Amino acid sequence: MRDTELRRGSQMFAALSDPNRLRILELADGRELCVCELAPNVNLSQPTVSYHVNLLASAGLLVTRKQRTKVFCMTKRGVVKQLHRLMDLASAVETRRGTTLKLRIPSPTA
Repeated sequence: MRDTELRRGSQMFAALSDPNRLRILELADGRELCVCELAPNVNLSQPTVSYHVNLLASAGLLVTRKQRTKVFCMTKRGVVKQLHRLMDLASAVETRRGTTLKLRIPSPTA
């Protein structure tokens, strides 16, 4: 993998590392929601939800648009489905005793 791919992957996995952000992705899957609609569903303040939405959008997982003072977001097509596949894969690897998942990360080139 190239450095840009590694950085992009790192940013995406960091965005997925919070349960609140995973919940936001599920809620916004296939439908556009205002941040003000998400806040009560994830039991967080509106500014905190905005922060999480910005992280998810920066990672390329959400599409956002602003309408006057409101921000609307929607999960990019297929993201939640792929996320479920990734979680199933991780679960399968975790349940196989004695098996380790090896990832070869190349050293950065100058």
